[in-house]
Amino acid sequence: MIQLTVSPNHDTIMMNLLGMLWTLPASGGEATKITGLDTDPAYPSWSPLGDDIVFQSYMDGRYHIWMMKPDGSQLRQLTSGGWDDREPVYSPDGRQIAFSSDRDGGEYNIWILEVGGGKLRQVTQAATGVSNYYPTWSPDGTEIAYVENAPGTQLIKAVSVSGQGVPRVLYAHTSGMVYSPTWSPDGASIAYVLQGGPPPDDHHPDKPALPRLLVNGAPLTSKEDVFTFPPQWLDNHTLLYASDGKIRRRDLSSGDLQTVAFTAAVSFHRASYKKQKFNFDKEDPQAVKGVANPVLSPDGTTVAFVALNELWTMKIGKKPVKVTDDVYYKATPFWSPDGRSLAYSSDKNGPEAIYIRDLATGQERKLTGPFSGAQVRGAWSPDGNKIAFVSATTGLGDAATYVVDVATGEMRQVLTPLFEPGRPSWGPDSNILALAAYQPYSNRFREGHSLILTVDVTTGAREWHNPYPWNTISNRKGDLGPVWSPDGRYMAYVLDGVLWVLPVDSHGRPVGEQRQVTEENADAVSWSGDSSTLLYLCDGRLRQVERSGGAPRTVPLDLTWKPAKPTGVQVINAGTLWDGQSANLRNNVDIVVEGNRIVDVREHQPNHRYGNSATFVDASALTVMPGLWEAHGHEQLDQPYVGGRKGRFMLAMGITSVMGMGDPAYEALEQSESEQAGSRLTPRYFWAAESIDGERVNYDFMRATANEKSLDRQLERIKALRPSILKTYVRLRNDWQAKAIEACHELGMPSFSHYVWPAAANGQDSCSHYATQRLGYQLPVSAANKAYDDTIQLHAQSHMAVELTRGDGSLVGTYPGIMADPRTLKLLNPWQYNAMRNHYNSTLSPTAEASLRQFVSDHARILRAGGTVLGGTDEPLGLNVWGLQPTLAGFTRWGFTPYEALRTVTTLPAKVMGLESELGTVQRGRLADLSFVRGNPLQDIHHAANVAMVMKDGHLYTVDQLIAPYANVDLNG
Repeated sequence: MIQLTVSPNHDTIMMNLLGMLWTLPASGGEATKITGLDTDPAYPSWSPLGDDIVFQSYMDGRYHIWMMKPDGSQLRQLTSGGWDDREPVYSPDGRQIAFSSDRDGGEYNIWILEVGGGKLRQVTQAATGVSNYYPTWSPDGTEIAYVENAPGTQLIKAVSVSGQGVPRVLYAHTSGMVYSPTWSPDGASIAYVLQGGPPPDDHHPDKPALPRLLVNGAPLTSKEDVFTFPPQWLDNHTLLYASDGKIRRRDLSSGDLQTVAFTAAVSFHRASYKKQKFNFDKEDPQAVKGVANPVLSPDGTTVAFVALNELWTMKIGKKPVKVTDDVYYKATPFWSPDGRSLAYSSDKNGPEAIYIRDLATGQERKLTGPFSGAQVRGAWSPDGNKIAFVSATTGLGDAATYVVDVATGEMRQVLTPLFEPGRPSWGPDSNILALAAYQPYSNRFREGHSLILTVDVTTGAREWHNPYPWNTISNRKGDLGPVWSPDGRYMAYVLDGVLWVLPVDSHGRPVGEQRQVTEENADAVSWSGDSSTLLYLCDGRLRQVERSGGAPRTVPLDLTWKPAKPTGVQVINAGTLWDGQSANLRNNVDIVVEGNRIVDVREHQPNHRYGNSATFVDASALTVMPGLWEAHGHEQLDQPYVGGRKGRFMLAMGITSVMGMGDPAYEALEQSESEQAGSRLTPRYFWAAESIDGERVNYDFMRATANEKSLDRQLERIKALRPSILKTYVRLRNDWQAKAIEACHELGMPSFSHYVWPAAANGQDSCSHYATQRLGYQLPVSAANKAYDDTIQLHAQSHMAVELTRGDGSLVGTYPGIMADPRTLKLLNPWQYNAMRNHYNSTLSPTAEASLRQFVSDHARILRAGGTVLGGTDEPLGLNVWGLQPTLAGFTRWGFTPYEALRTVTTLPAKVMGLESELGTVQRGRLADLSFVRGNPLQDIHHAANVAMVMKDGHLYTVDQLIAPYANVDLNG
């Protein structure tokens, strides 16, 4: 992607390429880089005198307006504060700068900055739900034109620079997106870019829809992939703009089109590092660190928690006691006010439901009757009569809040679905609930903050509270608050990774200043019944601290787990074998497995040659292949809602490894330990802690980072918990991303984010996919989802991988019978099954398919140029847990061979994780992770879904064995 601005005398072009500013002669030639890796500039605008450049930059963790000389010197910041200021442009006299900003709160508006004095003035007043942005000055300086995203319509309006009067509508489009208007020198024309809208008359439906350059509402282009940035007027009849990866000069009178040829070279050194070692052969007991959702009992003597897929209680100073003992999933325990009962969520009889256990008698009861959603993150009211819980409604983030009568099981909804809300907490009168809830900063971009929302469960009245301006609760998952003290006088929560306490009244309204209680990391906060003590997790330890502060103390946890390593020899007679390396199959092969490792791969021998102690696996009618990798999952995003079916379903689809791309750390670590201990059947879990983000966040598992001290704490937490992967997210500053990458490389951890540059130069291991970026557009691909040679070569030459997560649900329909498959019927929850059925019945338009073909085939180009491509789904955000097989079908439909597609989910993920000598292929010495399928997936990728058996770490399971615990519960019949 290329942005352009041109000097007033038109002899020099400045461009934003790879997120850096460059200059080059207007006639073309070699470009000169004038900004570094951390400047993060965009939307440069040349002053009318040619002596300064103004641009937006993210250098301080928010977008602000910066200025420098055309050679990159004398860099200085013009705006500041907690807002985002974007798209600056000089006035014709050079005295003012117009820009768009969310300073007004909720909406973007057009603002003016006086260059000399720094005075700010708001020009537009966008209506609620509307934003104004992309300003451009009229040549006489009396008006500013801008884009307005009114509901159902994209407008270009013009308003007096005074802000007075009614803005006039210049152009309107009822479909598509309008970008970047610019006014011609004579004021008679406006050029802009339109993406979408009615296709041109000559558009072939099998071709992708391309953004078009328009002047005064009439399209100038139809075959060019026009970049969505401000076209530059050289005179009243000539435009300079970027399209098809090139700089173009177009004469509007003659239609003549010229290309301004240029070169721009980047050089960088990617330091190597030693990848962490995974001890897959360990047998010694391991200390439990994966303690999920610990809660302190009302009397302050006992901790309840989930670990190793079981519910536990532990009297402080004593050994933990296992409360449950079954294969089903458990989540989010909570105490009754009298401490006699413990409630938790389990999927032992349908979707996740709340069960109440009498601790004295051991008797349990299901709190509610039939309910199609999940019931998790419960909280018991102080009067003991009610329980509040959160329920998933779509599996895609929205969750509603319910209150249920403990005695009768009668339920009612008290909050309509919110985007990934936190766990509710009761006020002292058993009538007010408080929880962390997401609120975006504006309606233009999705990022926002997690505020405290209270709701009166009787009247439904809501109140929002923000006692920490320009900050946010660190994340909404992981029980980071707000947690109301039993006496009703305080709320506790985590900001910047540490514990804070806020004085509140009985309605949850702040009545004093928040106070920091700890200097160390805090997660999973709960109160003692007398409101004097707080329990929390810190870097893998249970800790307690007094409400007033002071020195925290460790709560000892004497609990261990042992790896569930198989013993003995298994001989698998494979009718055919794909070993993960060759482009061809081998016939009639014996795979000899001892314990959890492959010790030989050879031509088939008679069984008696292996002795009497061997176990024989007849796969003579099957193809054996490496177990598949889901290279981009968010396991814990929906794990508390979907329960234990999820891991079993993935195994039943041949998936034996998952790479987590951001999850609540302790829940993820609990799953990893449960998987290794054999207490939960799920693929190998190479997990990442919460994605490290900036101060503005979106998803509930993003770890907000408002300052560098907070970043340092998060890196300390990672060092203590030792996840497998680092994931940074879109609002983290470039220099902080580099710091995080370096810190985690010292631990041997590969790093992932959404960025290609400067991430490649900073040593990042993979772009986790071309998805959301803080700019609002992608640098490596155009708005038409096309990658150009800079992107292809950067991946090929830097050896930074890229993940391809782009599938389409309509491809579910290419698997006949999938909706009646026992795996689908028994191991998907109702909302997952309904979503899959809707996709099964959907169709893909030719134009949409053409866009996907282009996007996917560009990734195939990266692979064939020597780059590394990993296959994944972004589950559950993409095609959910059932999406990997249809995604692979899309790979082969739109550019990959079956062999190439299968490598993206076998050998290549293992390579990026530094595990090519352990996983991803079927070879002597490798771990025994295998999928047994009917058919030849190298001929038809659909056969990879015909799984009859799966082996993970030497343990063999049939599909029926995976389904067995849930076989008698009819969820989707």
